[in-house]
Amino acid sequence: MALKLLEGGRESSFLVEEPPRIDLNVSPLRPGLAHEHLLLNLERQDFEEVERAAFRDGIPTGLWAAVAIESERALGSVTGASGISRERLVAHLREASLSKDPGVDRVRQHGRRLTAFARELRRGSAAISSQPTSSLEVPVAYHTLVAWDLEAGAAGVSTAVWAACLLMGVPAGRTLWEASAAEGGQTLSEWIAIQAARLASC
Repeated sequence: MALKLLEGGRESSFLVEEPPRIDLNVSPLRPGLAHEHLLLNLERQDFEEVERAAFRDGIPTGLWAAVAIESERALGSVTGASGISRERLVAHLREASLSKDPGVDRVRQHGRRLTAFARELRRGSAAISSQPTSSLEVPVAYHTLVAWDLEAGAAGVSTAVWAACLLMGVPAGRTLWEASAAEGGQTLSEWIAIQAARLASC
């Protein structure tokens, strides 16, 4: 059987469409991934601290917490494996996340929702609604939850307790890391590992 390549059609065009609008208040999830919700029971003051950080970033609290916990997990894994100091890597990640990858403007159909998601994270304009409880539902992608379960098991605690411990004291600004990862079609932990490799090669 012979295959013949035909020119023309929508996919052959280099016209870049405007990404669809994503409302993080309605769907505070990274597009294209199956998620499960992890319920964290926090002390009232801890919940309020998380809520304040999410407000500063303009991101729904549950999504902010998911990014914060995963960024802490990835930082620990990468610094432990690479020997790069945490302070040096965090400074590099902060700098790397400030500007959008110019290649994002070339992303077409398959990446448009990720591009829109990243744009909303950078915009930080989601409304933050105060909750009358200290329970926090954190949306976690399935593959990420497996990593959390394994680390929690190694620490001898439940996943919810492990995640709540990592959440404490995480500063605002980590959602820009997630935006950069989404723009590159990478998971957050993958983006952090790649940035660490680049830093190590300098």
